[in-house]
Amino acid sequence: MKSIGVIAKTLFLFLIGKFVVLFGVNSMFSFYYKATTDSGELSELTLNHAANISTLLSSILILVVLFYWKPLKGLKDSWKKITPIFLSLVLFLGLLGFALNSVVLSFFKSPYEEAIELSKSLLNSGWISVLGVALFVPIVEEVIFRRICIESLKKEMGVVPAILVSAIVFGILHINPIQILGATLLGLLFGCIYELSKSVLPGILLHVFNNGMYVYKLRFDKMETSSVFFTKENPYIWLVVSLLCVLFMVTAYFAYKQRVKSEDINL
Repeated sequence: MKSIGVIAKTLFLFLIGKFVVLFGVNSMFSFYYKATTDSGELSELTLNHAANISTLLSSILILVVLFYWKPLKGLKDSWKKITPIFLSLVLFLGLLGFALNSVVLSFFKSPYEEAIELSKSLLNSGWISVLGVALFVPIVEEVIFRRICIESLKKEMGVVPAILVSAIVFGILHINPIQILGATLLGLLFGCIYELSKSVLPGILLHVFNNGMYVYKLRFDKMETSSVFFTKENPYIWLVVSLLCVLFMVTAYFAYKQRVKSEDINL
C-alpha cells in the first residue's frame, strides 16, 4: 500500500499545485485590475492569460518539488541505454499511435470541434502558452503518469493493469469528455512506450511533439479538424486503419526485439 500512497501524494501535488497557482495568479490579476480600473472583474481574455501563466508556473513548481522529493528513491531512468535505432523505432511507433488516435476521434466530430474552439481561446498568451502546453506540461505528465504511477502500480497489480489504470486516470483529469477519450488512448500508447523503453524520454519527446503540433495548428495554421487522411471522411479509411495497425504491430515487434538485444549486450 506504500506505492498507492506515493501515487496519492503525487496526484495531490499535481492537482493542488495547479489550483493554488491558478488561484494566486487570478488573485494578482484581480488586484491589479481593481487598483487600476476600479474593477476586479476579469475579461475572458485576461482569464485565459491567467490560465496560461498558471499552467507554466505550476508545471515548473511541480517539477522542482518532484526533483527534491524523489518519490521513487533508488529507481533510475534508463534513457542513457537507449540506442538511436531503438529510439527511432519507438518514435515511429508513437507517430503511428497518433494517427490511429486521430481516426478514433474523427468519429466524434462535433465534440472534437468544440474542444478545438475552447483550446483556441485558451492559447492566446503567445510564448507563455506555447512553453506551458507544448513543453512543460508534457514533461510533468510523463514523469507523473508514466514513471511514478506505472512504476508504483506495477508493485501492486502488474504491468498491464498499471498501464491501463494510469491511462484512465490521465484521461479523466482532462475533464472534457472528448479529451478524456483521446488522452486515455494516448495514455495507453505512452504507457506501453514507457514500459518498452524503461524511460520517460521517448514519451516526453512524443508528448512534446503531439502538444507542439496541436498548439502550432491552433495558433498559426487555423486548424479546424485533424488531417482528412486520418479521419472517417477518407473513403479508404478502413484500408488506412488496417495498414496503420499492421505497421504498428510490426514496429512494436522490432522495437521489442531491439530492446531485448540491447539488454543482452549490457549483460
